[in-house]
Amino acid sequence: MRHSSAALPEPQDAATGLPDTDPDEPATLVYLRGIAGALTQGDLPASQWQAFDRLLRNFEAKRRLYRDYAPGFTSRDRTDHDDLRIYAAFAWVLVQAADRRSPVRYANALLKAIDILCACQDRIDRRWAPLAVALIARARVAGRDCPPAGGELVSGGCILLVGADGPRARAYAGALGACQGVRVQGLFYGEDQPAREAPGAPAGWPAGLDLPMIATPVGEQFRQHAWAVSRFARSASINAPEVVAALAAADADLAVFCGRGGEIVSPQVLDAAPPMLHCHPGRLPAERGSTTIYYSLLAGRRCAVSALLLAPEIDAGPVLATREYPRPGAGCDLDVLFDCAIRADMLRHMVERFAREGSLQGTAAGEGEGELFFVVHPVLKHIALLSLGSAESSASRSD
Repeated sequence: MRHSSAALPEPQDAATGLPDTDPDEPATLVYLRGIAGALTQGDLPASQWQAFDRLLRNFEAKRRLYRDYAPGFTSRDRTDHDDLRIYAAFAWVLVQAADRRSPVRYANALLKAIDILCACQDRIDRRWAPLAVALIARARVAGRDCPPAGGELVSGGCILLVGADGPRARAYAGALGACQGVRVQGLFYGEDQPAREAPGAPAGWPAGLDLPMIATPVGEQFRQHAWAVSRFARSASINAPEVVAALAAADADLAVFCGRGGEIVSPQVLDAAPPMLHCHPGRLPAERGSTTIYYSLLAGRRCAVSALLLAPEIDAGPVLATREYPRPGAGCDLDVLFDCAIRADMLRHMVERFAREGSLQGTAAGEGEGELFFVVHPVLKHIALLSLGSAESSASRSD
């Protein structure tokens, strides 16, 4: 006997384009069959579109479809979200919805549902496999013109590390290697640089902050982890056409930028790539621009890193989180060792949260908020370094 959800309209008996009914179908699948049947015969009333859109928003927020919902589309059992028949039926309805209403909006959810089906393809019921294959093909077409996500990311695929070998890329690879349950790929331009001596912890190094793995070239780290990597040895920038084309073809939920210092990511890259995470050493939106670690020290503040999604304007994308760090001791290499350490720590924190919670939500900065800082003058840099002579007693961090 099927359990009928109070939140889901009664199904309609009609041809749906879905595999034959199973005796154990959950309420959500029964509901989606009704929607699919109605769409094969015409359109839905506005009230039914509104109900389906609530289910769509719930899926976009949680990247899950539950077997049953209470009124208001809250799940009755938060652990019961692994019935792949529901995801296939949901994707099929999204195909029909994209044809009738908003192609980009519904295609965006369709691609996310397909991500889940691809990741779990070994568990798809054999009777639903032909539909899944057809949906995957359709999703590839639908996704060609989909823009990258804005203020929210939802997990399910892999992390793509994008950039050039150097201390930051090496530190990021080391941080990703410390994350559990994360699938990583790489896309790099230029050749690997020579290995360097592993640094020791300088005096006054903040307690609890790991030293960054900046000694081993990024390519060697990828080989050690057996991570897939694409290399464009003759390309000098992320903006090179061949790199942009590779980003457009990448199968990843999230890209992480680790380019050369001062490198500006073009709008063409942002249009082609998955949503691109950047770890900026400064509080956003207050501290935008370059060498903001020094400006924080000059202002008597702790150093901070903000995780954001890149946008065409400098440091203006949605801010996902900010973490503060104690000042290091006098004589610390701020430009490489400390900078890479706090960025890599933030990256690990964000990727682990992404994998654990299934999504990352950001807050858009208001237009014109904060100050735009430029490369610090050597005199001001020297004054900032002198300020490290007074040790900071507290070693706590905050999100």
